[in-house]
Amino acid sequence: MPVKKSGKKKKELEHSFLTIPVDAYQASTSADPNSNVLGTPRFVDGEEPAIVFHTRLELSGTCTDPPTRAGEPYTIMLYGEAFPTGDLALKIRDLQQRDNDGQPIYRRYRGRQYPRYNEPPSLGLVEKVWGERRWTIWAQLAPPFLRDALILLNGDKRIYVAVHEKKEGRTRWVRALSLQTHDPAEE
Repeated sequence: MPVKKSGKKKKELEHSFLTIPVDAYQASTSADPNSNVLGTPRFVDGEEPAIVFHTRLELSGTCTDPPTRAGEPYTIMLYGEAFPTGDLALKIRDLQQRDNDGQPIYRRYRGRQYPRYNEPPSLGLVEKVWGERRWTIWAQLAPPFLRDALILLNGDKRIYVAVHEKKEGRTRWVRALSLQTHDPAEE
């Protein structure tokens, strides 16, 4: 008896490694009262900080690798908050797979049991500007990363942004991002 194929297409999964030399950058940092305690009364987690700190780093450059995207301009928006929440606050134990009853799932390998983990969430998005040959990368990162990035940018060497992009269906995710003083395409 023939096997009936389901009508659903499996999501395409594609990985790209982008190299973007930095041509210019802008940075800002701010300290503000937590907006959750201002204005309209609402329930607020008492563990939230009363003062919040934000850092924004905007980089721009033209992609040199892969060849299919070479010559296309990129704007890279990096954001940092002093008290990471959400995906940035996850621990490895938070990624362990669980069954329907909430119990941890393990796999057996060479007679031993090892925990099974979900893939960590992405750092951000890669989006093409509609109708133009221009891209924007958005990423939420920890402030120490942004501080180190500013130190690199103030040096004498050329800075490159290396982005590991994962495309699922029509959405492009930032899987990894680094700033470095050597061209990642030459590695």
